[in-house]
Amino acid sequence: MTELQQLINELCPNGVEYTTVGECCNISAGGDVPKDRFSKEKTDFYSIPIISNGIGENALYGYTDSPKITENAVTVAARGTIGYAEYRDYPYYPIIRLLSLIPKNPEKLSAKFLFYSLQGREYPVPKSGIPQLTAPNIKKEVIPLPPLPVQSEIVRILDNFTELTAELTAELTAELTARQSQYEYYASNMFPSIKKSDVKWIELGEVATVTKLAGFEFTKYVTYSDTGNIIALRGLNVKNGHLVLDDVKYIDNMKLSHKYEVEMDETKKNILALREKLDSLAEKRQTKENFVKAVRSFMEMKTLNPVILRELIEKIEVYQIEGTGKNRTQRVFIHYRFVGCLQIPEWHRKRKVTLESRQGVAVNYLPTTA
Repeated sequence: MTELQQLINELCPNGVEYTTVGECCNISAGGDVPKDRFSKEKTDFYSIPIISNGIGENALYGYTDSPKITENAVTVAARGTIGYAEYRDYPYYPIIRLLSLIPKNPEKLSAKFLFYSLQGREYPVPKSGIPQLTAPNIKKEVIPLPPLPVQSEIVRILDNFTELTAELTAELTAELTARQSQYEYYASNMFPSIKKSDVKWIELGEVATVTKLAGFEFTKYVTYSDTGNIIALRGLNVKNGHLVLDDVKYIDNMKLSHKYEVEMDETKKNILALREKLDSLAEKRQTKENFVKAVRSFMEMKTLNPVILRELIEKIEVYQIEGTGKNRTQRVFIHYRFVGCLQIPEWHRKRKVTLESRQGVAVNYLPTTA
C-alpha cells in the first residue's frame, strides 16, 4: 500500500469532503495599471511584478512599487487565455480582471493543491460580448478538500513530474537551438552569392570523403603533405565567407587514433539518446495529465468500485499472510497506471492508541487535537 493510499484510508474513512471555491477562497479581480507608479523594467524602487492575463512570461506587464496580493495565491486568467491557472508564491499586482484566489484557511487548503485542482479546467463563459470569466462563475467550481497531509502528498508527486518535464525541455531545447544556429550560420555564410535554383546541388559525400577534425586534433592525428587527394581545410582557406584554395595542404597519410574513433561513436550515441528523450517528452506530459485526471476520479469516490480500479490502478500484488494473531501482517503492493508502484518516504504520524474492548477484540485510535 502506497503512502497516498494509506493516508486516504486513515484520514478519509468516509470519503473526501468537497467544497466550492467560493467557500474556501477569497477571490478578487485585478484592476487598472497603476500608471503613476509604473515601470517597464525592474528597478530597486519598482520591483513588484504587475501580472495580467497571459501564459508564463507573457503575463508579466511591468513593475510597480507596492503589491496588492502578498499571500500565496492562484491566479486564473479571466480574459484571452481564459482558465489558465498559475501558482504564485510571491507578492504581485494583478490587473485587467485577472482573478486571484487566496485560501481562507491555509491549514485546511494548500494554495499549491488548489492550483493543481484548477489546472487545465474549462469554464463556461458567455458567448455574447467579450468572453470573460468572472468571480461569481469561479466561486461555483467544486474542488476536493482532503486533509492537509493528503494534499501535501499529491502536490509532492505532481511537483516531481513538473520538475522532470522542465528539466528535459530545457536540455533538449538548448541542444536543438545550438544545432539549428550552427546550421543556419554555415548555410548563409559559406555560399551567400549562390542561389539554389541556379545550379545543381548534390551532397558533399557523393564527391568527397569528409572527416571532421579541428584545431589541436589536426596536429595530433594527421600528417600534412604538399600533394595528395584529400584536402585539409584550415582557417586561412575561409575568407569573407568563401573558400580560398590557393594554399592548401593534403592529409592522405592521416592516422586517426583509436581514442578519436571511440569519441565519435559516443557522440553519435549521445545524439540518439537526446532524440529519444525528445520523443518521450510528449508522452511524459500526457502521463502527468492522465495521473491528475485519475487522482481526481479517485478522490471523488466514496466506495472502491471497478470503474475507479480500472482507471487508477494497473495491478495489485497481494502476498501471503505472515505471523499469527495480533502480529499477522500481509504485504500489498499497488501499481498505479502511468506512474507504477510509488516508493513514498515514511510519513511520521501520531502514535496510535490500542484498546481491548473485550477479549480477542482490539480497537486502534488515532489521537487528534480539537
